[in-house]
Amino acid sequence: MNTQHDPLSSRPLVGGQEYSEVKNEDFEETASEDSITQRSPSTELPAYKPRRSAWHSAMRVVISREVVAVHLVWLLILAATIFVLRRFTPEVKCGVSRLPSDVVFGDIPYQIVNWDEDSGFVNSDPLDGKRWNQSREWADSTDWTPWDDIHPGSWVQVAPSSKLGISGGIPLREYSKDGSWDTNDEGYALTMHHQIHCLGLMKHVFISAERNEPIPSTSFRHMDHCVEYIRQSIMCYGDLTLEPLQPGSSQKGIESDTWGSKHFCRDWTTLKEAVWERSTVGFDRHGFAFDKVIP
Repeated sequence: MNTQHDPLSSRPLVGGQEYSEVKNEDFEETASEDSITQRSPSTELPAYKPRRSAWHSAMRVVISREVVAVHLVWLLILAATIFVLRRFTPEVKCGVSRLPSDVVFGDIPYQIVNWDEDSGFVNSDPLDGKRWNQSREWADSTDWTPWDDIHPGSWVQVAPSSKLGISGGIPLREYSKDGSWDTNDEGYALTMHHQIHCLGLMKHVFISAERNEPIPSTSFRHMDHCVEYIRQSIMCYGDLTLEPLQPGSSQKGIESDTWGSKHFCRDWTTLKEAVWERSTVGFDRHGFAFDKVIP
């Protein structure tokens, strides 16, 4: 049997037979839509799956690791930022403001307080007290009023801190009598003391008017400041306690039952201890120096 090879095909030509060239026209004529049968699944060729090179796979692993590393770095930066913001900036928790001063004095707890009239405050003049008198002999005064127990008539000493944003106080070393007070602390006024100071001066003016005592014009101008300061303080804290109403006299009609109501207040004992340990003996408006801490 003679075997020949078709130069265009890898299959041999058997017995000298030649394969005729198949033309597209012949195929189109013989392979109509009706004659074409669907291949069975067993005769279908498998789908082509290109192989990925080892280099390509290695690069995918490297890129994946880099993405994970970048995400971890950003998470660490975010966590550090949140820590710094929570530690050194004001925040609000459950409606209670947290300021740098709250970090200085600590967390003062709140409690329910029953408000009742205190005749000791009602019937006394704050400026009769040893810590309110404006003369240079105030420290040696033996007079005392209930107002002395809630206002030491002084600054509070606090160490400056750039992290907490505490700055702008008076250097206490410069106000020491003999220069022996070796401290870097600064003196600050306290808002609570400022509020009580304004109330005390207003009380003094009212009592002076009742006694027909002369009232300096500067006191009236000071009252304008105090009324505005207390107004903003009241609006800031916004006590929403409900006060019962009751029939009043014929001239008053309906009036609120002021005393006996319960309010949500800071624990005064804890607050006083935190403030008093930083309070310094005050000075009068002429710059009376101080050297000791209030006992």
